Amino acid sequence: MREAYYEHHPVEDIEPLPESEYREMAIRCLAMMRAMRDHIRGARSLDVGLTAVEIAMGWQDKSISYLADLLHIERATLSASARSFAAKTTLPLSLVMRSSSASVSYSNARKRNLKPPCKTKQPKP
Repeated sequence: MREAYYEHHPVEDIEPLPESEYREMAIRCLAMMRAMRDHIRGARSLDVGLTAVEIAMGWQDKSISYLADLLHIERATLSASARSFAAKTTLPLSLVMRSSSASVSYSNARKRNLKPPCKTKQPKP
Protein backbone atom coordinates (compact mmCIF):
# COMPACT_ATOMS: atom_id res chain seq x y z
CA MET A 1 0.00 0.00 0.00
CA ARG A 2 1.29 3.47 -0.86
CA GLU A 3 1.52 6.20 1.73
CA ALA A 4 0.42 9.78 1.06
CA TYR A 5 3.30 12.15 0.55
CA TYR A 6 3.68 15.92 0.38
CA GLU A 7 6.34 18.05 -1.26
CA HIS A 8 6.59 21.73 -0.41
CA HIS A 9 6.16 24.03 -3.46
CA PRO A 10 7.67 27.57 -3.51
CA VAL A 11 4.37 29.18 -4.57
CA GLU A 12 2.95 28.28 -1.17
CA ASP A 13 5.25 30.89 0.34
CA ILE A 14 3.79 33.78 -1.70
CA GLU A 15 0.07 32.91 -1.60
CA PRO A 16 -2.07 34.49 -0.36
CA LEU A 17 -0.65 37.83 -1.38
CA PRO A 18 -0.37 40.43 1.35
CA GLU A 19 -2.99 43.16 1.28
CA SER A 20 -1.91 46.03 -0.96
CA GLU A 21 -3.45 48.91 -2.86
CA TYR A 22 -2.55 47.22 -6.15
CA ARG A 23 -4.26 43.97 -5.14
CA GLU A 24 -7.38 45.83 -4.01
CA MET A 25 -7.59 47.74 -7.30
CA ALA A 26 -7.07 44.52 -9.29
CA ILE A 27 -9.95 42.88 -7.43
CA ARG A 28 -12.18 45.93 -8.03
CA CYS A 29 -11.23 45.92 -11.72
CA LEU A 30 -12.20 42.25 -12.02
CA ALA A 31 -15.52 42.96 -10.28
CA MET A 32 -16.19 45.84 -12.71
CA MET A 33 -15.39 43.63 -15.70
CA ARG A 34 -17.74 40.95 -14.37
CA ALA A 35 -20.49 43.55 -13.88
CA MET A 36 -19.97 44.79 -17.44
CA ARG A 37 -20.19 41.25 -18.81
CA ASP A 38 -23.34 40.50 -16.82
CA HIS A 39 -25.02 43.74 -17.89
CA ILE A 40 -24.24 43.25 -21.57
CA ARG A 41 -25.40 39.63 -21.49
CA GLY A 42 -28.64 40.56 -19.74
CA ALA A 43 -29.54 43.40 -22.09
CA ARG A 44 -32.20 43.12 -24.79
CA SER A 45 -29.40 43.13 -27.37
CA LEU A 46 -25.62 43.21 -27.20
CA ASP A 47 -25.53 46.65 -28.85
CA VAL A 48 -27.90 48.14 -26.27
CA GLY A 49 -26.01 46.58 -23.35
CA LEU A 50 -22.61 47.67 -24.61
CA THR A 51 -23.79 51.19 -25.42
CA ALA A 52 -25.37 51.52 -21.96
CA VAL A 53 -22.09 50.49 -20.33
CA GLU A 54 -20.20 52.98 -22.51
CA ILE A 55 -22.56 55.76 -21.45
CA ALA A 56 -22.35 54.89 -17.76
CA MET A 57 -18.54 54.70 -17.90
CA GLY A 58 -18.37 58.06 -19.68
CA TRP A 59 -16.82 56.58 -22.82
CA GLN A 60 -19.46 58.00 -25.19
CA ASP A 61 -19.35 61.59 -26.38
CA LYS A 62 -22.60 61.35 -28.36
CA SER A 63 -25.97 62.19 -26.85
CA ILE A 64 -28.19 59.43 -25.55
CA SER A 65 -30.91 60.51 -28.00
CA TYR A 66 -28.53 60.17 -30.94
CA LEU A 67 -27.33 56.73 -29.80
CA ALA A 68 -30.91 55.55 -29.17
CA ASP A 69 -31.85 56.59 -32.72
CA LEU A 70 -28.91 54.60 -34.09
CA LEU A 71 -30.05 51.53 -32.14
CA HIS A 72 -33.72 52.04 -33.09
CA ILE A 73 -34.86 52.20 -29.47
CA GLU A 74 -36.37 54.85 -27.23
CA ARG A 75 -34.06 57.23 -25.39
CA ALA A 76 -35.64 56.20 -22.08
CA THR A 77 -34.74 52.54 -22.70
CA LEU A 78 -31.06 53.34 -23.21
CA SER A 79 -30.98 55.81 -20.35
CA ALA A 80 -32.60 53.32 -17.95
CA SER A 81 -30.12 50.64 -18.93
CA ALA A 82 -27.16 52.98 -18.36
CA ARG A 83 -28.59 54.14 -15.01
CA SER A 84 -29.13 50.54 -13.97
CA PHE A 85 -25.49 49.67 -14.69
CA ALA A 86 -24.24 52.78 -12.92
CA ALA A 87 -26.34 51.96 -9.84
CA LYS A 88 -25.15 48.33 -9.73
CA THR A 89 -21.51 49.39 -9.88
CA THR A 90 -21.92 52.53 -7.71
CA LEU A 91 -20.52 54.69 -10.51
CA PRO A 92 -21.36 58.38 -10.49
CA LEU A 93 -23.52 59.52 -13.40
CA SER A 94 -21.43 60.40 -16.42
CA LEU A 95 -21.51 63.83 -17.97
CA VAL A 96 -23.98 62.66 -20.64
CA MET A 97 -26.56 61.59 -18.06
CA ARG A 98 -28.61 63.99 -16.00
CA SER A 99 -29.07 63.44 -12.29
CA SER A 100 -32.62 62.89 -11.03
CA SER A 101 -32.86 66.42 -9.65
CA ALA A 102 -31.62 67.90 -12.93
CA SER A 103 -34.13 65.78 -14.85
CA VAL A 104 -37.00 67.09 -12.72
CA SER A 105 -35.76 70.66 -13.10
CA TYR A 106 -35.40 70.22 -16.88
CA SER A 107 -38.85 68.68 -17.16
CA ASN A 108 -40.45 71.49 -15.16
CA ALA A 109 -38.73 74.13 -17.29
CA ARG A 110 -39.99 72.47 -20.47
CA LYS A 111 -43.54 72.34 -19.10
CA ARG A 112 -43.42 76.05 -18.25
CA ASN A 113 -42.25 76.91 -21.77
CA LEU A 114 -44.80 74.79 -23.59
CA LYS A 115 -47.69 76.72 -25.00
CA PRO A 116 -51.15 75.33 -24.45
CA PRO A 117 -52.59 73.65 -27.53
CA CYS A 118 -54.61 75.87 -29.82
CA LYS A 119 -58.32 75.41 -29.50
CA THR A 120 -59.82 75.07 -32.92
CA LYS A 121 -63.40 75.94 -33.42
CA GLN A 122 -65.55 73.13 -34.57
CA PRO A 123 -67.43 73.99 -37.76
CA LYS A 124 -71.14 74.33 -37.24
CA PRO A 125 -73.22 71.72 -39.04
